[in-house]
Amino acid sequence: MLLPLWLRVSLVAVMVGSLVFSFFGPEPQRARSPRRFTFSLWLAVGIWAIAGVAMLQGHLGTGALIITPGVEALCYAVWISRNLDDTPPDEGWSDEGPKDVPPDGDWERFERAFRAWEAQRRPRSSRPRSRVGA
Repeated sequence: MLLPLWLRVSLVAVMVGSLVFSFFGPEPQRARSPRRFTFSLWLAVGIWAIAGVAMLQGHLGTGALIITPGVEALCYAVWISRNLDDTPPDEGWSDEGPKDVPPDGDWERFERAFRAWEAQRRPRSSRPRSRVGA
């Protein structure tokens, strides 16, 4: 299926406009998650794979229509990569040390608080598991 000229021109205009905006337009006001960036890249790759299969089977017009959202997904990834939130996720202690320790350094109180917290996280059955039939 050959696409009409007006549709081909409009698809090219949309893709070129998206590329120009993603590289030269204003960057996002809010920092975006690297997960969103990665998802958008994999989405583009998946869409391109589907479009490639369609084109290899002789459906060039359908492949051209399918590939346009892949280009748009890649443009979105490029755009949000300009303001990624690169701060690592909070994984426990900060660089300043534990905040639960009082300024006087009462480690015994800290140890009691830690044991209470650990008891809440432990499963109800804290006895060791045994094998069935052993």
